[in-house]
Amino acid sequence: MRCKCGYVFSQAKLQALRAGKEAPYESYLVVDDKDFMAFIRAELRVLQCEDQKTEAYYSAIGRAAALAGSLMKCPMCSCLLLVKPGDASLESFTPEA
Repeated sequence: MRCKCGYVFSQAKLQALRAGKEAPYESYLVVDDKDFMAFIRAELRVLQCEDQKTEAYYSAIGRAAALAGSLMKCPMCSCLLLVKPGDASLESFTPEA
């Protein structure tokens, strides 16, 4: 994912992982209010899987992930980038000066 200012989130995350550090930007999970309880139930199914290497475990993760989006703040320009749950498009919001 790339911000309008040119900052590349995936590159920064990869560099942080390689260095054993946290991502250098703020990132938040976003769930639509109408899907909140379904998301919680899906997350509980993930936690109830005893073996993390089973089809049931990965299916449960997939169901929860389908209900989740993300909100990130660019560390270079403070722009907010939103990926809505179930939508691959990117929306950006520039802070007022």
